[in-house]
Amino acid sequence: MKAFKLASAFAVTGLALAVSGQAMAADTTTDWTWAGEVSVESVLMDNGDYITDMNTLAGRLFPLGQRGSMGVTSDLSVSIDVANGGFSATMDLSEADGVEVSDFLYTEGAWMFGEVSTIVASEGYVADMDVDAAGSYDVDGGIRYTSGSFKVQAEANAATEDFTSLTGAGSRDVGLAVAYAGDFEGGSFVVDAQYGENPTSNSDAANEMYYGFGVTMAASDAVTVMGGYTSGIGAETAMGLRADYTADAFTAYASYISNSADADADMDLGVAATVGAFALTADYDTDGVLDLGASTAGASGAMTYTASVDLGDVTGTMSTDWAVGAGYDAGAVVYAAGYASRDDGSSEVTASATHTTEGGAVLALAYEKDTGLMTGSVALDDGESDYARDTLVATASYSF
Repeated sequence: MKAFKLASAFAVTGLALAVSGQAMAADTTTDWTWAGEVSVESVLMDNGDYITDMNTLAGRLFPLGQRGSMGVTSDLSVSIDVANGGFSATMDLSEADGVEVSDFLYTEGAWMFGEVSTIVASEGYVADMDVDAAGSYDVDGGIRYTSGSFKVQAEANAATEDFTSLTGAGSRDVGLAVAYAGDFEGGSFVVDAQYGENPTSNSDAANEMYYGFGVTMAASDAVTVMGGYTSGIGAETAMGLRADYTADAFTAYASYISNSADADADMDLGVAATVGAFALTADYDTDGVLDLGASTAGASGAMTYTASVDLGDVTGTMSTDWAVGAGYDAGAVVYAAGYASRDDGSSEVTASATHTTEGGAVLALAYEKDTGLMTGSVALDDGESDYARDTLVATASYSF
């Protein structure tokens, strides 16, 4: 028995060395992409109003004034795409994030395995169809087989935010997905489905199944119609229909979206037209809200200009936001200025002067006066706040 085990060990080791030798025999290729930046920012003046009540800020700290301060930001990163035979992966190195290795895949013929992505194409097929309540399962990896327009893959994910069973499970120990995409005269379609098992169940109980389909058709040279239906995690469903009309200087759309998570369906109508130098828009929804917009932009010699106005809910509460801007290219220095007025009574004034050196460095001096002031509860949008600002900032930067 001992001799058998020893012989088996040698056989396995020999097989591993043979496989390793085959891999090493393949040519390894790398594609390096470099990026770097360095920036120095000096706050010459800061007379802004800052909220300092940490209870109001919900635990987030805002700067309390930076007059005379100077900061340096920098980063050097490289992305390396590595391939050896059917193997591929990406290594990212940066000062900010350190070393990250991802996108491990092996592809050969119809087969692919590793960190494969989802093959679901029906989710959100029509714009604004619900992808949260009626969403599909995330995919971290698996094995995929592709034959023409047909795909099937065994898959799994470490966590699915959209699904939580009664036992608190948010993942799958095994899953299966199938998808097919096809064309027909005047259109195309997709159909797909996902199955997964609950990893906390000893009986391999199935999670909610996802399935969906979508169709796109050209009703005429100017009209395109889309339709989609999905049934996803939590047995939520979503349905969408949309028609688009496109002419030389005029476009229009009509859409109907129904999500089982919402009590009411949404019907939206919209048009966009170009009249001379102006772009005009109008959007109407089932809540009776009509929004209008107009904008223009152009250049004359060294001068550039922009202007826009947005009228919100013109049939109801009515709100108005408008903005104008101008620029002048003096050769060595580019000057710019702008003014924006908001419906809440606040406004913003900006002015800047920018010089780009022969080597590509950018030197800039920018002034901003924003009368917006946050009051009451905090409403943050992508980390931005509505506190008043009155600043003059000088920057020197270079990036590649």
